[in-house]
Amino acid sequence: MSTFHRVKTFLKKGKEKAALLTTRIRRFFSPKPSSEVAASLSIDLAYPNPRMSSAVIDKSVDPLQSGHMESLMIVDDNTGAVVTRGFGAAESFTNVAEGPSTMPMIVDEFSPEAAPMIVDGFSPEAAPRAVELAPLAATSSPLTDSVVVSGAEFVMACEQAASLHAPHAFGPVNLGPFAGSQNVMVINSTFTVANTVLMGQNPCNLVSQKPNSSTLFTGRREILEQLKCHFAPHVDKKRQMFLLYGMGGIGKTQICLKFAEEMSELISKVFWIDASSTDTIALSLKGISGNADTLFTLQQIAALQDEWLLVFDNADGGPEVVEKFLPPGSKGNILITSRNLALQRITSAENSLSLPEMAKEDAVILLQKSSCLVSLVNDQPELAEKIVSELCCLPLAIDQAGAAIHSGLCDVHKYLEHLSKQRQRLMSNSLFRGASQYDRTVYGTFELSYGEIEARATRPNPHLAKAAQTAILILQTCAFYHYDNISKDIFKHAAEQSRLQDVEEEIKLGLPLAITSFDYSLLPVDDDGYWDELFFNQGLQVLLSFSLIKRDLSSSVFSMHPLVHCWSQDRMSKSEKQQSCQMGRTFLSYAISFGNNTEHYAQRQQLVPHVKAIHQYGTQIGLEQTFRDDEYEKFSIVFSESGDWKMAEALELELVCKRKETFGLENEKTLRSMTHLADTYRSQGHLQKAEKLQVQVLETTKRVLGLEDPTTLCCMTSMASIYSYFGHFQKAEELDFQVVEARKKVLGLEHPATLASMGFLAETYQQQGHLQKAEELLVYVFETIKKIIGLEHPYTLASMGSLATTYLSQGHFQKAEELHFQVFETRKKTLGLEHPFTLRSMANLAVAFRDKGCLQKAEKLQIQVYKARKNILGVEHQDTLASIGSLALTYLSQGHLQKAEELQVQVTETAKKVFGLEFPDTLRSMEFLASTYSSQGHYLKAEELHFQVFETRKKVFGLEHVDTLTSMADLAEAFRDQGNLQQAEQLQVQVFETRKKIFGLEHRNTLTSLGFLASIYLNQGHFQKAEQLHVQVFETRKKIFGLEHPDTLRSMEFLASIYSSQGHYLKAEELLFQVFETRKKVFGLEHLITLRIMSHLAEAIRNQGHFQKAEQLHVQVFATRKTIFGLEHPDTLRSMAFLASTYSSQGHYLKAEELLFQVFETRKKVFGLEHLITLRIMSHLAEAIRNQGHFQKAEQLHVQVFETRKKIFGLEHQSTLTSLGFLASIYLNQRHLQEAEKLRIQVFEARKKVFGLEHVDTLTSMADLAEAFRDQGNLQQAEQLQVQVFETRKKIFGLEHRNTLTSLGFLASIYLNQGHFQKAEQLQVQVFETRKKILGLEHLHTLISMDALSSTYRSQGHLQKAEELQVQVFETRKKAFGLEHPDTLQSISSLAMTYWRQGHLNKAEQLQVQVSETRKKAFGLEHPDTLQSISSLAMTYWRQGHFQKAEQLQVQVFETRKKILGLEHLHTLISMDALSSTYRSQGHLQKAEELQVQVSETRKKAFELEHLDTLQSISSLAMTYWRQGHFQKAEQLQVQVFETTKKLFGLEHPETLKNMNNLAIIYKHQGHLRKAEELYIQVFEAYKKVLGLEHPDTLISMSNLASTFLDQGHLRKAEELHVQVFETRKKILGLDSPNTLKSMNHLAKIYRNQEHLQKAEELQVQVFETTKKILGFEHPDTLTILNNLVYTLKSQSCNTEAIHLLKEIIVLWRNTLGPEHASTKCAEDTLNKWVAQCNR
Repeated sequence: MSTFHRVKTFLKKGKEKAALLTTRIRRFFSPKPSSEVAASLSIDLAYPNPRMSSAVIDKSVDPLQSGHMESLMIVDDNTGAVVTRGFGAAESFTNVAEGPSTMPMIVDEFSPEAAPMIVDGFSPEAAPRAVELAPLAATSSPLTDSVVVSGAEFVMACEQAASLHAPHAFGPVNLGPFAGSQNVMVINSTFTVANTVLMGQNPCNLVSQKPNSSTLFTGRREILEQLKCHFAPHVDKKRQMFLLYGMGGIGKTQICLKFAEEMSELISKVFWIDASSTDTIALSLKGISGNADTLFTLQQIAALQDEWLLVFDNADGGPEVVEKFLPPGSKGNILITSRNLALQRITSAENSLSLPEMAKEDAVILLQKSSCLVSLVNDQPELAEKIVSELCCLPLAIDQAGAAIHSGLCDVHKYLEHLSKQRQRLMSNSLFRGASQYDRTVYGTFELSYGEIEARATRPNPHLAKAAQTAILILQTCAFYHYDNISKDIFKHAAEQSRLQDVEEEIKLGLPLAITSFDYSLLPVDDDGYWDELFFNQGLQVLLSFSLIKRDLSSSVFSMHPLVHCWSQDRMSKSEKQQSCQMGRTFLSYAISFGNNTEHYAQRQQLVPHVKAIHQYGTQIGLEQTFRDDEYEKFSIVFSESGDWKMAEALELELVCKRKETFGLENEKTLRSMTHLADTYRSQGHLQKAEKLQVQVLETTKRVLGLEDPTTLCCMTSMASIYSYFGHFQKAEELDFQVVEARKKVLGLEHPATLASMGFLAETYQQQGHLQKAEELLVYVFETIKKIIGLEHPYTLASMGSLATTYLSQGHFQKAEELHFQVFETRKKTLGLEHPFTLRSMANLAVAFRDKGCLQKAEKLQIQVYKARKNILGVEHQDTLASIGSLALTYLSQGHLQKAEELQVQVTETAKKVFGLEFPDTLRSMEFLASTYSSQGHYLKAEELHFQVFETRKKVFGLEHVDTLTSMADLAEAFRDQGNLQQAEQLQVQVFETRKKIFGLEHRNTLTSLGFLASIYLNQGHFQKAEQLHVQVFETRKKIFGLEHPDTLRSMEFLASIYSSQGHYLKAEELLFQVFETRKKVFGLEHLITLRIMSHLAEAIRNQGHFQKAEQLHVQVFATRKTIFGLEHPDTLRSMAFLASTYSSQGHYLKAEELLFQVFETRKKVFGLEHLITLRIMSHLAEAIRNQGHFQKAEQLHVQVFETRKKIFGLEHQSTLTSLGFLASIYLNQRHLQEAEKLRIQVFEARKKVFGLEHVDTLTSMADLAEAFRDQGNLQQAEQLQVQVFETRKKIFGLEHRNTLTSLGFLASIYLNQGHFQKAEQLQVQVFETRKKILGLEHLHTLISMDALSSTYRSQGHLQKAEELQVQVFETRKKAFGLEHPDTLQSISSLAMTYWRQGHLNKAEQLQVQVSETRKKAFGLEHPDTLQSISSLAMTYWRQGHFQKAEQLQVQVFETRKKILGLEHLHTLISMDALSSTYRSQGHLQKAEELQVQVSETRKKAFELEHLDTLQSISSLAMTYWRQGHFQKAEQLQVQVFETTKKLFGLEHPETLKNMNNLAIIYKHQGHLRKAEELYIQVFEAYKKVLGLEHPDTLISMSNLASTFLDQGHLRKAEELHVQVFETRKKILGLDSPNTLKSMNHLAKIYRNQEHLQKAEELQVQVFETTKKILGFEHPDTLTILNNLVYTLKSQSCNTEAIHLLKEIIVLWRNTLGPEHASTKCAEDTLNKWVAQCNR
């Protein structure tokens, strides 16, 4: 804050601050001896300022008025000094300080009110801060006696200065305005003496003038903000200067005008100077002041107190022109615009800016404004962008184009057409000047500069004239090069190399040469043959001064603006164009060197755009394409190395033809050109042509030059590379080895050519997979070259790059990265960042990053490489396209499939356009695009593309070509992805057979085909075939390459996966362990591949049920990957997903969920929510949530995945349909059977439409749909579908295929549900026997078949058979997996259930206790499987009549599930239901009712009223009401359930029939026997029709009907039915079956009612003895049968025996059921009644 502002603040706040300052004043002004004061006096005199002839003194009046205070005290911010000024009459300050009666005054800052005179400016050297002196006004009051002046600057007239003397003592002083003061002390101040001081006058009126900015001004915000920042007010008020420079029409003037307008609030005066010349500057200054004296005007400007801006516009002359017109002093703001960057000498380089073209979006808006086409941007953005791009976003050109369009002279849609045909007219015709009233056209601005250069060329000064002439020659020559990256080296090399050639000797050879037309006027050399660069630089400097060219960061490279480039051509006549173009061609041809080292290659690469441009322009201007041998040879090399093989081929064909005619076939030059032509053929993929030509050359060179001649050896190397292209690696190796040996012999082992040959040999080793041999050779080459020529030599770096590539192939990613990085850094240092070799190193380093998994790093580098190559080589260059393709592969690795596709489409389309459809790179890009389509699941698109590539290669190369066979293999893979396994197999067999014929069985490609064929067999389920083939591949690779070779290890990996598919997990584990150990030994434990193998090994171990071991391995892999790659790396996330699966397998679903959620969040952050991988993880997460029973949450996630996939891929995409399938499964879990069925029908129909009815996925959908039908009880539909699936799979895969057998097993389960036990048994026996034969007895799937068969036996009541099978399954699993494996425990649980059904409850109990304890120990108490075991054990206790124990366990299960899953969870409700049944069995009907009401209400709320689970709950509640005797309530509920199930499922559905049966029971107990009978008959008839007469459910319904007949007294009918039930059960289940015994018991009851008491007793005794044997004496069922026998004895009047038995029963029931149980109480009542009867 300035002192002046502090004064204002002080006045406003009032007097209370005065006391605060008193102490400071007292301290500062305490009396001192005069000698001390005098000693401090110092006056610094300055000599008159030569630039100031007068000083203008201004008056100002401060708005503050005196009288507010009697005195004012001000503290200086910097020094702490006090400034005091009095208002009105001087006052005494004796109350403040001791001493004189007047107060000394320090003048520190500007005080306008007291000072009529303002002295402008300050001297930084004399004053540390800005100080403006303001002496007191002359008033009637006397001045203060003493004045102390510190750090001020005085401006005064000469006569005033003459009266000053220094040092000066105190006393009266005549010190200018201080006359009258008694004591004046001036410290550290400067006096500036002027010739004239005008006291009390204002500066004359200065006219602030500038043109208005264009109303069309658009954009340029960054530049305006930069100017605002630079010219922002500074505390020191130092002058600010800035230079905007650039070519004409770039918008310098308009930017300055806009800047001045936007700064109008801060800059009150703007003075606009036309700085085109000295005269225009003087004229502009006169217009400002009205005074012709320019110096006077500049002094007036300098004296201004307000902020001012002086703009020197179009200052295109030298710095001296502007410099002499700068205002004096050091204040103000000066802005300069110029084409000449030499003006930086005024402003400094850092205070200048080279103006770029407009941003494209701003340029489009400017075109819209200038053309007055309001809707141009919105309606035709692409057209507008094309126009502004063609005009290079030059503001003047766009403004001019808009004016032409607006005038109607040119339609916007045809503007580009007119521009291409009449560019010169549009750019130069004054009719088309822009709307901004700029007085020149685009070409006019350039012509203005050219005219000045032409004028200089004719001036008498020879140096200036020569420089201008050189500038014109450079401009004319470079007009036919590419406008960018024009290097001085072109002219340097052309000048120096042309002098080295023996022209006369060359001419004698008889071929035309370009050098004969060489013009040295632009390329003078000195006596030593060195180019005169200074001469050339003078010409460049002239062009730079007019911004006709622009120098790049490197002083040796310059460029032209595209429009300047066009103008420089358009201004020439046709003959001038042809002459300049021919001269440019000649220069270029001699700028090209033949060398093979890095510098020569890089130099040729830099010339590529210019060679291509000059060829194009030569054709356009009609320049005759005359054959010149030297030019054709050099240009052909450039075209070949740049990938323009068609142009190279055309030139080389001409060379070969002319040289053959002139020199003959055996001439060295002819042979060299033939070799180059063969290489060009090879590069285009014309291998037959290349081979034929190369064989001819090789034979000729051998015969003419000998085997050891360098030319012959080069031909042999080329021949070897052709063999490699054909895949004849053995032949290639032999040739390469021969070359190495020959060069070793002739040149020595350490010669660069020998080492280069060794490098080629190493590459051949690498192609054959002999990576160890390749590495050893390359290490030797690298170390030797490094020793001989140093680390930074191009050859050394090339060998390092090759070695790094080998390391990459071996999987040594760290080593590869380090070497590639070293090569990159060295090349960057030596060659620069944009050098072609540096960019190649960057590209290689990016690949190393990608292979290592550092995808972000790879992406960043590849984008950098792509941008650099695009700028240098153009977007259509082969290397640029390779960069885009490589970047696309990185996006593919990241899962950015859309990005990858877009880039690959771009590469493919560009390659098609530039190189043609049949070009190898085009076909390769199509292959990559097809792979991306496959990754996206667009298999049909992938197939179409692969087919196109295959057909093209077949046509171009033939069917047996290596690339054609690769295409066939890819096409086979596309067929496989779509499930067309038959077609895939046929193609792959053809590929294999062809490769075997061409390359032999042991060739790498042949073995690869065999591996692919094995994978197809695996997909078809032909495991045996797949295994045999892959064993063959493995054994062959082991024999050829060795056990540690990557291909061998890959074979072992795949073989292990085949073993896993067959369920041979132990074999798979052993193989993977071997691979793991080898990888660990070769690559180390932390290697990417080693970790992948560890992960696979962990999965193999997990599949065997060794979850702890699997978990440990997965944890290790995860931790290592996290350490090496970071948490967000794809491999790390993959490890987390595998670990989550392991947790799920162990039942740790919550842990799995947490881990998967972390993976999901990371994937979402890195790839986005809609990414393919993110969606897959979401799906896994949903499954983990579903496993915990949180079906609602799981459903929401699956719905989100489904909707996203539908949006991205469409409804019929494989991924979308998979999501739909998952969603259907969740609906099934929630018992939303209708919804599940609908979704599964949708999936089935979609797959049938997309893939056909016989596709493997379609058949899976059909099987799922059949399952949905089965779960709804639509067993007929389920059976029909499943039969269809089975028959189709049998036809496609055969009867023994895994999928066929699965269908058969599923069909058996449907028969089981239908009660067709015999059918089910037959099918399951078939499945079991087939799997036993194929997979072996101990195989996982075989054991599953045995388990299913045992269940069928159990359902049929063949409990002995079931037991035998289950014991066998249990023993096998125990041996294979161990006792604690989940599958083993499942077997024990199944065996326990069989024991339970057999009535061996003790055995069942023991097994179930074992399972529960083991699961509790392995998984914990809260694991779902543990809880299921406890629940099963509780049911056994219940069956044993141990209701207390059963209750305790069921309460435990219920409470645990409630805690973990919540009260409304499906499993929790099942627990509650089971517990309510136990309460009911104990007679705790109230408790049972309360629980069942809660279950019923919860299910109603969760699943709705019509949900199956809800209906079952209501039915259970109804039966409880029935047990309580609330028959009305029970009936109402049961009727509701029956009607609902009938509506939902139909009358014949099992659920409907079950509810009818329950309703009949209620009617029967209400005494509505007729109603009950009708319902029972209906149930029986339905079961008989649907399930058959012998089905258990049919027999139960017969039994119930018989009991109803009994209750009605129809004893004959009852007996007939019960006899039929008994006989059927005896036949099917055997005599000891519980159900058979139950029938016998019912029959005995009828006999008793018929009074056939003896028959009844015999049957009951038999039933009792059998039940006692099976269940034990104390079992409730045994006691119930004994109780029935008691009634029979009583009926026979065996009263004593009956009472005795009944007493025993009561004791047992009290112990088992409790004294309050209904059965106990009923028995006690009966006993009392009978005892009373006996007593009577």
